[in-house]
Amino acid sequence: ETFGVSVVGFKTNSFPSFYSRSSGLSKINRVDSPKEIVETFINNQLLKLPCSTLVSNPVPVEDEILPTKIDSVIKKALVALKKNHITGKAVTPFLLDAIFKETKGKSLETNISLALNNVKLGAEIAKELSAKRKRPSLRFQ
Repeated sequence: ETFGVSVVGFKTNSFPSFYSRSSGLSKINRVDSPKEIVETFINNQLLKLPCSTLVSNPVPVEDEILPTKIDSVIKKALVALKKNHITGKAVTPFLLDAIFKETKGKSLETNISLALNNVKLGAEIAKELSAKRKRPSLRFQ
């Protein structure tokens, strides 16, 4: 937020991690609907604030990998990364593959679920924003 980015958590009070619904970082501004997200964005626009809105949207609960399970998997992958002297653009594929193997594919299912959940919310936000822009009483950039 220091750099002009409003951070909101969709139906959450804590910042989600990649595979889990919570990273342990809490106290982000909670919003419970796409309408509230759009209102946050529009209010910033109307105030002429130079900012963006970051929406943190957790993975659906049924596809979450609990931190107690995934944290040890990630640590193991990081140890293997260092041991194998992997650097640069090879880091991400190496880590994703190691995590995939250790979770027997569950990490990929979680990743896909998160991506689809983000697309769904993004579409809902776009629909709400489009409806707001069509109202003649509301003019913003």
